[in-house]
Amino acid sequence: MCISPVWGSPTPETLARLPATVVLSIAKQDGETLKRQLADSEDVRVSLYAEVDTGWRQTPILEATLLPEGALADAPFVLFSGHQDTWHYGVMDNGTANATMLKVARIMAAERAAWRRDLRLCFWSGRSHGRYSGSTWYADNHWLELAKRCAVHVNVDSTGGRGATVLADAPAASELLALARGAVKAEGHQRFDGLRMSRAGDQSFWGIGIPSMFMGMGEQPAGQSIDATASVFGSSRRKGAGFGWW
Repeated sequence: MCISPVWGSPTPETLARLPATVVLSIAKQDGETLKRQLADSEDVRVSLYAEVDTGWRQTPILEATLLPEGALADAPFVLFSGHQDTWHYGVMDNGTANATMLKVARIMAAERAAWRRDLRLCFWSGRSHGRYSGSTWYADNHWLELAKRCAVHVNVDSTGGRGATVLADAPAASELLALARGAVKAEGHQRFDGLRMSRAGDQSFWGIGIPSMFMGMGEQPAGQSIDATASVFGSSRRKGAGFGWW
């Protein structure tokens, strides 16, 4: 996971913010073993070896554009995006959202005669280990096109989590709050309360002025799971508990 406060690639002004502390993760089973040994007052000695490798990498971005019938050049488009990298229970984060994007594209393609916008799908790499490097690169290199043509950014993350039935707490920009409420009411039969859009989840397009909606769609109900996400995004009004422990 990313521990850097730098969004995307560092600039000369932000380079010093890259952390110098070495951070390692160990398997849960090994951690439980160490905790048992400590509880038994054993003399526990552990050696950890790490090598920091920070450098430039080329990573893939998959992009697809669907056009309405009789599309005009330079027409407005809706950007529908999600990230590719996966961790641990990786089919949830973010394989299920990748499948969601493909399913939406397949179903919507049959209705192109009724479209008024193009649909662009982007699958970002570098979401976690690159601190949103894929979408940041895309914003840098497509700035003028996005500013001129992108009407809305819809992001999807971690759909289909086990027991994730709450749709009320996903983020949405104020310009799109009514649209988000209508969609969640129609399809999920829930009242969408919404959250302020946060600095997370490949939301790399604010500086261009593109309104955005959604991110993590689907949370476990509050009080039914132990989750660090809820402590980050939590409030007394929340109906969801964030994502599962994984």
